[in-house]
Amino acid sequence: MQDPKMLHQKLLEKADAFGNLLPSLQSMLLQSSGGFRVQVFQGIDSMKTLYTHLLDSKTDFKAFLGADHIEPHFREYLYTIYLPKRLERKIKSKTIVSQSAANKHFAKTASPLTEARVLNFSVFDPTNEIILFDENKIVFANLTSSEMSGVLMESVNTYTTIEQIFDVLWMQAEPLLAPGGTGKQKK
Repeated sequence: MQDPKMLHQKLLEKADAFGNLLPSLQSMLLQSSGGFRVQVFQGIDSMKTLYTHLLDSKTDFKAFLGADHIEPHFREYLYTIYLPKRLERKIKSKTIVSQSAANKHFAKTASPLTEARVLNFSVFDPTNEIILFDENKIVFANLTSSEMSGVLMESVNTYTTIEQIFDVLWMQAEPLLAPGGTGKQKK
């Protein structure tokens, strides 16, 4: 047993220490308000909420898509509910897909607001979806049957880095559905 007066004294010391630290913590918080923020989404209903956020975009999308791995029920949601809403809001999408059958099926759902390019991913193989929008927001979505989760990150630096990778790969890929396009990768 410890003397209650001693315990009280230790609590007062900890309160003083925290009080001294609090201004520093508040300062760090104020300085980091321009830094990145992250939201996590898990489960199919939560992922639908995440994709609803995308429909509020003020910019066009740039996306990597590995449609092979998307859980079939969620793929159905993307094609029959989410995609028509995106088209209705006139949000244009540039999407890089790999040369698989499922990804080519996605590209055939294209509209004047959806441009898809095919790339043979020998080094970079997206298994799900990465979407860039609003000049600082990135969605990393895992849409498989074993894991339905996503992260919405707000970071200018991360956005810029991924956008630069996207732009380089976009130039290397060939339009899948362009007039006279063969769907084959450029040499």
